[in-house]
Amino acid sequence: MATYRNNRESGNVLFLILIAVALFAALSYAVSSSTRSGSSGGGRQEDTEIIASSLLQYASGMAMTIQRMRLSNGCSESDISFESPLISYDHTHTPPARDACKVFLPSGGGYTYQENINWYNIASYNTGYKSWATFITGDYNIVDVGTDASDLIMFIFPLTLDVCNKINEKLGVTYATAAPPFTSGGNSDPFQGNYATSTDNMADEPGSVYVGHPAACTYGSIGTHYALYYTLLER
Repeated sequence: MATYRNNRESGNVLFLILIAVALFAALSYAVSSSTRSGSSGGGRQEDTEIIASSLLQYASGMAMTIQRMRLSNGCSESDISFESPLISYDHTHTPPARDACKVFLPSGGGYTYQENINWYNIASYNTGYKSWATFITGDYNIVDVGTDASDLIMFIFPLTLDVCNKINEKLGVTYATAAPPFTSGGNSDPFQGNYATSTDNMADEPGSVYVGHPAACTYGSIGTHYALYYTLLER
């Protein structure tokens, strides 16, 4: 009886190993097929979906970090600092901001700064720009978002048209054209604790599709390329 039981157990183990091998082979085939389809239209659509979702998740995570810092660290709307040796723009405050109010400092918000990710690389912007850049300013106001005061807004650029359209689809920003409408935006400065008293309304063109949208992807809102704007703090 003992010999029979051992043979049966050995057979069960061998059967399980064969199943595991078959499952591994199926998984390897699926991954290989997905990789090969990366250059197809379906693969590009999937990449666009991932990029758009990642950008929005990154922006919303930063907004939540700022809210937490205001509640837990006692940071005012002007105390919030985006100083980082990694960021492309100078967000240094004068006088210096408290460490507890620095978004990217572990003792502050502890948020991980992201830039220069290959997903966003556009060859025509390799000169003068990193693969994509983050710019935060207190000089703009979005019509029908908060009050008429300037908001704390982050821009991420340059983006591809496909990613821009996908972002707007996710945010419910609609337009009849194949590309998002142009929106004006004057010169602005990196946020260093100051908000503009005379605001530049980004969505003030007649019938602008961006009115009332705290976030959207536009063309020309900062420079002359597609950019995601995201309101980090409404005022």
